[in-house]
Amino acid sequence: MANALVTTSAVTLPVPGEPLGSYLATVNRIPMLSAERERELAIRLRDHGDLEAAREMVLSHLR
Repeated sequence: MANALVTTSAVTLPVPGEPLGSYLATVNRIPMLSAERERELAIRLRDHGDLEAAREMVLSHLR
């Protein structure tokens, strides 16, 4: 399936059952997006169906 979401980076999320602190430490290593970068990603997703852009936006909002 061409539009399937696939993990392509080294970001690993904690296993369920680990403390909340572990989760927060993991997601805090993912950089927050600037407004300009988020807009660029949203346009790529809207205009081209770019799932990597969607993935980057979602990961940046996990905190």
